[in-house]
Amino acid sequence: MKRSIFFFTLFFFCFTVNNTLAQHQKEHPRGSYVDSLGRYYLQADQPLRIFVATPSDSVPAQLKEAEMKEYKPIYLDGHGLHNLRHINTEEHRVENFQLYADGIAPVTYITQSRAPRHTSNGRVFYGTNLHLSLRATDEMSGIKETFFSLNGADYIPYRYTLPVTEEGDYVYKYYSVDNVGNVERAKEESFTVDVKPPNTYYKIVGITDDKVVSLTSQISITAEDSLSGVSVTYYSFDDGSYRQGYGLIPISDLDNGEHTLSFYSIDNVGNQELLNSVKFYLDRTAPIMSADILGDKFIVEDQVYFSGRTKVKLTAIDNRAGIDEVRFSINDGAYELYTEPFYLPNKSGRYIITYYATDKVGNNTGENKTTHSNGVVYVDLTGPVITNTFEGQAFRNGDVTYISSKVANRITATDSESDVQKLAYIINDSEEQTYMQPFTMHEPGLHRIIAVAYDNVNNRNEKPFGIFVDNEGPEIGYSFSTKPSSTDDEKIDIYPSYVTLFLSALDQSTTVASIGVSINGGEEIPYTSPIQGFEKSRTYQVKVRSTDVLGNESTKSFTFKTNDL
Repeated sequence: MKRSIFFFTLFFFCFTVNNTLAQHQKEHPRGSYVDSLGRYYLQADQPLRIFVATPSDSVPAQLKEAEMKEYKPIYLDGHGLHNLRHINTEEHRVENFQLYADGIAPVTYITQSRAPRHTSNGRVFYGTNLHLSLRATDEMSGIKETFFSLNGADYIPYRYTLPVTEEGDYVYKYYSVDNVGNVERAKEESFTVDVKPPNTYYKIVGITDDKVVSLTSQISITAEDSLSGVSVTYYSFDDGSYRQGYGLIPISDLDNGEHTLSFYSIDNVGNQELLNSVKFYLDRTAPIMSADILGDKFIVEDQVYFSGRTKVKLTAIDNRAGIDEVRFSINDGAYELYTEPFYLPNKSGRYIITYYATDKVGNNTGENKTTHSNGVVYVDLTGPVITNTFEGQAFRNGDVTYISSKVANRITATDSESDVQKLAYIINDSEEQTYMQPFTMHEPGLHRIIAVAYDNVNNRNEKPFGIFVDNEGPEIGYSFSTKPSSTDDEKIDIYPSYVTLFLSALDQSTTVASIGVSINGGEEIPYTSPIQGFEKSRTYQVKVRSTDVLGNESTKSFTFKTNDL
């Protein structure tokens, strides 16, 4: 039996559909697609018509359904793989012709890379170097094209990653189409690009025209950012480490003097502001006040008398900001503004005068009191009495005390009047340092130290003293009562056994405290006299140790031999 070979040609009608999923989304025709493996795909909703032909036919003929008089298209039953079957009775098998109905649109994914991201109240912000990339997948016929639209522009094909560098608000829409015309519903990403750093501002309440502030002044820093918002603000004084801070900035730990406040802010997407700075002078020193007696006065021992003609003069000086005002009160009365020296009431009795000064940044001396009773006024004019001692071995020679670097210098002071406020010291004309605890000196040689003490009315007293730091032990020497008779191959001197060994030690700075000797590894014994009684024909290893009066130690070892004499 002859077999006729039929070629089935499948056709479908393509209907153009107006896609209304998005305002500017393009129109994409539905159709079919044959991949590189010869697989046939068609859009799942499209009609299918069957045509047949032999190899010699030039035009395929369309088939009708058996019981129908007209040509009727076939609609495949949904998304997936479909088979046209032919029963081959000659070979007793079923032959399948496969069709793929693709009814599912692609899925497109967006990636925002290289830029910091922040979300606030549902609003998305990106920093600098934002790149938008799209990736699409399709489960059957594959991706034909991906489109995107930026800020309402017409959709254009996606080809490469899109950098977004300009600051502003953005709407990024995108979708994909597969090879048979399934169109994805457009997706949308709304975001704001923030590439400008925040602005940080400072405010100082209580500052003079010369930029002088006090501990009562308030320094604050605030920051603002118009888009993603301020994430953190940092500040630093002088060359110190940066700390987070906002609002009032503490200045209580700063020393008296010139300072620089540096500050900057970072927004929530990493934009960092350039460094800002402001210079100011912190005047944390209150004015210094003194009270003088002008007029008749008579001194008996430690008491001062003055007449009714005597005036009290108040003087205030300030190191930087300048004096704003001086006020005084008599016997706890109302404070009056001081303008010139004033009389005490012309009446015998006990008077208490209180006074204070305020500088132009609010520092004040508090209340200083001078007590007047029966014409007696006591004024504290002397500084504390200073004593210096040493913790450890010390050796005094004239005006200089010799110590080692292990010995600590202790400074103490007493004041029978206003009592001691603080101690300090100066080493070799250096800057004055606050004394907190006994201190040591490591640099060898002579040093001039000035001990300084302040009482509570700032009377200052000094006590100079010299110290010599000696860290070297004595220089050890030895000699023999006779010259060596010979020297062996190892260049060791050989003496007769009746030889006498002499030891010595010399200290260049202080004096020798002890000399000890150990022979041939034996126990060390004090050296008090020349050593004799050596055995014949024997080797002697001698170790000498010497200390000075400061405890500095030195050692010396040597070897000699005796002959048979």
